[in-house]
Order: sequence, then C-alpha cells, then structure tokens
Amino acid sequence: MMSRAACIFYHAQDEAHARKLRTHLAPLRRRGTIATFDVSLVLAGEDVKERIEQEIARASLLLVLVSPEFLDSCWDGVEEALRDRRYLVPVLVRPAGWRDTELGGLAALPKDGRPVSLWPNADQAWQDVVEGLRDLVAQMPAPAEAAQRSAAPLPAAPRCYGRDPEIESLTAALLEQAPALVPILGGGGLGKTTLALAALHDRRVGQRYAGRRYFVRCDGCQSREAVVLEVARAMGLELGPHLEARVMRELASAPAAVVLDNAETPWETDRAGVEDFMGALSAVPGLALLITLRGAERPAGPAWREALWVGPLSPAAARDAFLAVAGRRYRDDPCLERRLEAVDRVPLAIVLLGRLAEGSRAFRSCGSSGRSSAPPCCGTPPGRTD
Repeated sequence: MMSRAACIFYHAQDEAHARKLRTHLAPLRRRGTIATFDVSLVLAGEDVKERIEQEIARASLLLVLVSPEFLDSCWDGVEEALRDRRYLVPVLVRPAGWRDTELGGLAALPKDGRPVSLWPNADQAWQDVVEGLRDLVAQMPAPAEAAQRSAAPLPAAPRCYGRDPEIESLTAALLEQAPALVPILGGGGLGKTTLALAALHDRRVGQRYAGRRYFVRCDGCQSREAVVLEVARAMGLELGPHLEARVMRELASAPAAVVLDNAETPWETDRAGVEDFMGALSAVPGLALLITLRGAERPAGPAWREALWVGPLSPAAARDAFLAVAGRRYRDDPCLERRLEAVDRVPLAIVLLGRLAEGSRAFRSCGSSGRSSAPPCCGTPPGRTD
C-alpha cells in the first residue's frame, strides 16, 4: 500500500488533541501507511506559510480538528485548499457547528459524528479515528488509477477585436518546431489573458497539442510550490509526493502548451523560486510556454523570445468592442469616440462601459452640440484599470 501524506490543521487551543492524534497514528506511520505533517513540525527559521503550502501541495489527505475556535479563527485560512480536496476528513474534537460549513456534507470521524471530548474514554475515540483513516487510505485509488483523471478544460474561447496580428504572432510561436517561450506584457485590463486564450483555441494549435493545452491561473499563488500545484491540477495529475518531478515527467512525455496567467503574483512574492521553476519548464523538450504578466519586466530564467507588448485597442477596434457589448443602437452616437478615448481604449474598461450603456437610457442622451448628458462615470473615469 502506498504511503499517503496527510496535513493536520487545528487551532492552538486544540494542541493537546493534535498530540493525541499523532500518538495514535504512530502504528500507521511505522507501517508506511500514512505520513503526517502539522505546524509543530516547522523548524526554527523556516517560513511557516511557505512550508504549509508545500505540505498541502503534496498531501493526499487533509485532517481538520474541528472545534468552535477552529471554525471561528482558522477556517478562512484553509477554506480554498479544503474546497478542492477530494479526501478531506473532519475530525471532531469538541462540539461545534461544523454541519453549517462546507464540511457539513462530509463523513466525519469519530463514527456517528460524536466529538472526542464527549466519549467516556478518549483513547477509544482516537482509535476509532485511526481505524476510519486506515480504511479510507485502503480505498483510495492507486496512482495509476488516479492518473486517468482528465485535465481541466480550457476556459471558453474569448471574443477579440483588432488583435489579429498579436494572436497570429502567438499562434506562430506555439506552432514553431522548437516552441518558443513568450512573455505577454502590459498594463492591467489590456487583454493579455484574452490573447493567450485566443491563441490556445486556434484550430492549428488544437490540432498540434489536442488535450495537452493547459491554462493555469496564478493569481491566487504566492510561491513556486503553489504554482506547481495549479499546473498539476490543470493537467489532472494526482496531488501528492514529488509533485513537481511528476509534472515535469508528464510534460516531457509529448508536446504540450502551458499558459501561466497573471504570473506576476507568485513572481513578486517568490521571485527566485518562480524563476527557477520557469527555467525548469523551459528545458522540457516540446513544451511551449506563454506567461501573461502585468508590467514591463519579464522574469529571469528562461531564454525568452521577444516579449509581446499589449497596448490599447485601435479606435476602430475599440468601437467594435463597445458595440458588441452595448448594442448596435449606439453606432451613430456622436459622443462614442470621446467616451472611448476617456477610458484610453482599454479593453476591460470598454467592456464595463458597454455594460453600463446597455442598461442606461441616460447614457444615450447626447444633444446636437455633442455634449453628453451621460452619467459622470461615462466621462473621465475616476480611476484607471492599470
């Protein structure tokens, strides 16, 4: 039986319960059935948050010691990780309203949902927990079975206006014999993500890479390990030990295209680690790598080709984008050009402007003098999207 890594989450007030659980799990650890981690194992000088993220990335099990204090002050910190886990076990240590949380639909231990503190003999309660975990591990699929899970589907193909040269440039890069490594740079709201997705959805790119096109959202990542985790999820890999090595082996098995979207988020918080990971990706044979990054600086590491700089839309493309959202009834609006210039022809701002116009009669009101009686936010915007 394969050893399963388990992370134990608990409130500081439940440290005694955590120690008891570790003690009762000792036979399973010695047999190699389970390997446990909790915050008490973080060494002096280590980055606590980073270490926890690493352990979550490799864990097959999350064990949550449920108590009122945990639900009150610890829940938010692990909610996102808990939501995506297939094997998550609430371990009830003290009475709490856990059924009214996302844990409520899960089978809890000890049996019958009776918290450890209410058992006449706490050792019997912990033994019940251990037996439940042992049975769960025995039922978990072997790696070969889990690996059959499909990759995450691509987001829907976006609508693009006036970006044909940029899309064709990215598509050509993806189709090169030795796929290029392309950073897509620019300010916020300019459509970097849209361009990357449009290239991934190109028919020729689909024919070359088929189901090995992976779109990875990095806006919630704060470290290299978190990026690796999101790449593995996009690929449909089982989460567990040696995750980065397994990601690299799978990517090297056949041509693949990877987009790291909003890569500036993890890069700004873990610059060295993220650059090293990107360098490792760039060394994978047959891998095409695109990153979207807000700003004007590309990460070190890979031998990037010339960056694709994304700017505002042309006046004609901005007009088409606006009318596609707001409706053709605005095509003769004498104020339209001025409104589009007021938001610098930034695609995201144009979409928001179009949505406002779609439901606003005041927006259309424009006298013969060309002076608009539109709401204030239709003139010079109070803030920019970059």
